[in-house]
Amino acid sequence: MDPRPPESWLRSSWFLTTPPQPVPGIAARPRLISWLSQCLDSSEFALIAAPSGYGKTVMLSAFAHESVSPIAWLTLTRHERDDERLILLGLVSALERLSPTRTSTATQVALRASAPIHQTVATRDLYGSIAGSLAALPEPPVIVIDDAHHAGPILGDVVELLLGLIESGARFVLAGKPELLPWFAKRVMAQPGSLITSSELSLSAADMIEEAARCGEVLDSATAEARRSATDGWPIAFQMRQFSALRGAPEADWRDDLFVDFVDTKVLPALQPRIREFVLTATTCNRLDRGLAGALSGMDGAAALLEECVSSGLFLERITDGAVHGTERTVYRWHDAFGDACRRIVARTSPDRAEILNATAARELSARFPAEALLHAAEVDDAELTLAIIRSSWIRLMLESGARALEQSCLSLPAKYRENPEVLAIRACCINLGGDRSGARMLAARAVSLGEGDYDFAATYAFARLFLLDDHASLVQATVDAERLLSEGESEATMHAYRVFLVGWTLLRLRHDPARATRLLRTATNESRLLRRPILEKRAASNLFFALSLAGRLTDADRLLAGTLAHDDPDDDWAHYDGGIGLFAVGFCAYWRGRYDEAVDAFRDLIAHGGHDVSYAALGRVFLAVIAAARKSPRDILAAQAQLGGIGRSETHGMPWPVYGAIARASLLAVQDESARAIDTLVPLLREPNVPIVRIIAAELARTLGDAALAMDFLAGLTPAERSVSYIDVAAQITAALVAHQTGDAARAHERIERALGPAAEEEVLQPFFSADPMLRELLAAHAVSGSQHAEFIAARLADLESGSGDAFGAALSEREREVLAYLRTPMTAGEIATALFVSVNTVRSHQRAIYRKLGVTNRRDAVKLR
Repeated sequence: MDPRPPESWLRSSWFLTTPPQPVPGIAARPRLISWLSQCLDSSEFALIAAPSGYGKTVMLSAFAHESVSPIAWLTLTRHERDDERLILLGLVSALERLSPTRTSTATQVALRASAPIHQTVATRDLYGSIAGSLAALPEPPVIVIDDAHHAGPILGDVVELLLGLIESGARFVLAGKPELLPWFAKRVMAQPGSLITSSELSLSAADMIEEAARCGEVLDSATAEARRSATDGWPIAFQMRQFSALRGAPEADWRDDLFVDFVDTKVLPALQPRIREFVLTATTCNRLDRGLAGALSGMDGAAALLEECVSSGLFLERITDGAVHGTERTVYRWHDAFGDACRRIVARTSPDRAEILNATAARELSARFPAEALLHAAEVDDAELTLAIIRSSWIRLMLESGARALEQSCLSLPAKYRENPEVLAIRACCINLGGDRSGARMLAARAVSLGEGDYDFAATYAFARLFLLDDHASLVQATVDAERLLSEGESEATMHAYRVFLVGWTLLRLRHDPARATRLLRTATNESRLLRRPILEKRAASNLFFALSLAGRLTDADRLLAGTLAHDDPDDDWAHYDGGIGLFAVGFCAYWRGRYDEAVDAFRDLIAHGGHDVSYAALGRVFLAVIAAARKSPRDILAAQAQLGGIGRSETHGMPWPVYGAIARASLLAVQDESARAIDTLVPLLREPNVPIVRIIAAELARTLGDAALAMDFLAGLTPAERSVSYIDVAAQITAALVAHQTGDAARAHERIERALGPAAEEEVLQPFFSADPMLRELLAAHAVSGSQHAEFIAARLADLESGSGDAFGAALSEREREVLAYLRTPMTAGEIATALFVSVNTVRSHQRAIYRKLGVTNRRDAVKLR
């Protein structure tokens, strides 16, 4: 027996041919109704395809009641699936409601009910009836078919045939689930503006603010954006969140059971069985690729299923995740609200299955996304799985701001695992990174006592020591031991780049073998780029930038510098150790280039981003004091003095903070008529090895304070390796040259100056030439006359000094004339000066004449001797 109702009853009662009453709400947004109206003004067809909960019917009902055109409305049900005649009968019923000659509804029902059950109408006649009805109407209607997906693929043929027959100007609007799309693909491609999908129906943050206000809730922009991100603008998800909020639910706890029930009863049952099964397994992870989708679902063709979900608008977004070796990598992301609902459905209907899926996800993700893997492992009663992930990925988690999550995973282990020496050592690193150094030492000591003779522990602790030790010599030995393990291949391939970075990072902080640190950091940068580890790549590149700067390779550092290196998130776990290193390096390079304003801006920005007294912000405070002293600015000196308390007072992780604090204080004392106190502060620094920057600053301070012997003692403590660094060599040679000049040893002074000029010109190290001491100007001018391979560089430095001099000599000269006068002090010809200054020879000659006139001389020799 045919289970469907008799045709006469269908025609009178089964079809819904009246638009629902409009419901004020978010789905009826005016811009969408306006879009639909404009679309129908220029086209005979519009398609609205989106999953359940996007407000399609509410939008159409509002459109129907606002439309100036007559509306023939038909809502289909599952009974019309693939039945062409029933679909046409429904359209006949919808159009009859618009007929000006129709009888009353009661009369129609009576007439149809009296028709014989076996009576049939030919399909061809139904098409003719529809065409005739449309022709008889005084005005072409808009034919709305809601829940059109119930019709099945046959609907595409029905609509296309009707559009070919109708000449009355009637227009069709079809709304339903995304499975409609392939049935009308050709027409949509021909009329791109005829399609509206979940992307257009999704709510923006502004929409959410407006809807919340309508319901009596005030949303700020940040909260609205958070809700939009959590729901991906899915209207039903937002409405459920709104419902929870109005009941006082916390902002983070919005996933109401009512919403999960909606997904379970309305969204998932509408999917084909294979797609439904795939969705319930693949949503175990919000972010996944084809391989992970296949592992979770156990289905062949996971890639095609992912694409089917994307093309149907089923809460899945395709993301192109950069390129490796020229090949783009595609990943997928489920909408948070939908993914969460599916996971809750699986958990409450099949807990064992949920555990198996989480274990699969943990194993699949452990190598690439260990933080996510640990989250899935926490849902599984398998301590060995969690321990394996911790062991294999702890360094990565530490370096990628996962220290707190890592410690929590360690603490979540059963008691016997928590006392594992490797776990204790890893926990010690976590709390040390958070600033609890005493607690870290106690845990590490317990780990060492329990792990004696354990090979696995020894391998883990070799790298843990790089986080935990403070003593300089011990840390140097620890880097040697860790690097030996790397060379012996004691490292998983995926973790190698992290371990290489850790060794290079430690060497950099120790100021020990900068060339080796640079080599390791460059390797880590390149490996992380190839492995697609963007966080490690940023960390390694920032440290490499600083390593090149610290090594005096300022030109190479310039080539590497990028805006992304400068800033770090202050809430980043790793920021306790490494926050702001890129920004500090920007200021450091600017300092040695003599660009004080740029350096001060970088250091102040670094401090403003936050930073404790053993961070790079503390080093920024040191250099702000040095610059303030060099400039002799009372306001900057007072500001720098106020910052001295933000510099550490004990050596931490190999960094000699007391030494840095002392050189900052001595610099400020030297320009505040506190010479004796400044010298007293400097003298103890003679005993501090391996801090070359402090030595050259201290040497120049001692010289300017009149203690040439102390200055030379500081310089004598520099090792050959330290003197090979460009700015160290330049600063040391300039100070030594000035000491020789003071003592009348002209030959040695000129020899030292010439040695300084080579690396200074090559790396543009200008800061040592910005001394306010007039002796430097005298020495440079004399050296220029005596002959140098770097005459143009000397001329440029003399021009800087002439421009910055505050004496009365040459006060009548313009800035350009002072610059030309500086070049005249060298053996350079007028043509060479013109080339250096990018002007013509005639311009140089014109400036010469003006200089001679203003200085009261008649030739170049008298002009340069006048001072």
